Amino acid sequence: FKHDPAGTANTDEGLALAGVGNYRATYYLSQAKRILSVGADFLGTEGDTVRNNREFAAGRDVTTFELKGKLGKAEMNRLYVVESAFTVTGSNADHRLRLRGAELGEFLAGFAGYLVSKKVGTVPKGAAGLAASLAKRYKALDAKFTARFGKWNSWYKGLGDGFGTQ
Repeated sequence: FKHDPAGTANTDEGLALAGVGNYRATYYLSQAKRILSVGADFLGTEGDTVRNNREFAAGRDVTTFELKGKLGKAEMNRLYVVESAFTVTGSNADHRLRLRGAELGEFLAGFAGYLVSKKVGTVPKGAAGLAASLAKRYKALDAKFTARFGKWNSWYKGLGDGFGTQ
């Protein structure tokens, strides 16, 4: 056994579980309105960083977007990063939240609970119990992080309100 810190074993295993085992994950960041990175550095050290940077930059270039609204404001993507150590991706974030590594999974469960509690998207058949559990975890996480960070849940609101509307 040899550990490769730049390896893709976890990504490969996730793709295999999704039924697309012999493929490589490719991010089309230029098409995204909101990007959530949890514990990943896709702009600095993970994956095809040159392509990821080009895609991300294309989504930030306001000249490529159709002007919207009376004031002529262009829309560009927003990057939300949750990480335990400072990364290149974190340095480019519009919104960055630093958590201990052990809290990243808790954050994801809380975010899923937030989406469920706001009825964003649909809950798959047979997952009603999981949805209720996630919503309960969001409430517990909200209390814990509000005590620590103040009005931190505006994070979920800014990120979560964009889901299911695209």
